Amino acid sequence: MLALATDLPAAVVATQLGLTAQTTSRWAQFSQRDSIEYIVARTNP
Repeated sequence: MLALATDLPAAVVATQLGLTAQTTSRWAQFSQRDSIEYIVARTNP
């Protein structure tokens, strides 16, 4: 799901998977989050 949300417009993913546009928009936002917090947490015990 994250790969689709990253590569395709939210409206296309919504249509193909039978989801609402709002749901797929949120997945698209989720997939674009920066993971710097995770990296920092892993390097600073």
